[in-house]
Amino acid sequence: MSEEPIPDGASGDLLLVQVREAYGRAAYTHKIHEKRADLCFQKHCRQRRLLVGLMLTSSGTFLVSLLGLVRLVAANVIPSWGI
Repeated sequence: MSEEPIPDGASGDLLLVQVREAYGRAAYTHKIHEKRADLCFQKHCRQRRLLVGLMLTSSGTFLVSLLGLVRLVAANVIPSWGI
C-alpha cells in the first residue's frame, strides 16, 4: 500500500479541515451536555416543589387529625385514657 503524496499547499488545508471538524464536534457535544444539564435541573426544581407540597399536605392532614382528636377528647366523646 503506497500513499499518494499530498501537495504542500493541500496538507495545510487538510489539517485545517480536520481541526475545524474536531472543534465542531467538541462544541456540539458541549452544547448538548449544557442543554441536558438544564433539563435535569428543571426536573429537579419541579420535583423539589412537588415534595414540599406533599410534605405540607401530609403535615396539614396530621395536624388537622390531631386537632380533631383533641376536640373529641375535650368533648368527652373519647375518654382521655383511650389515647
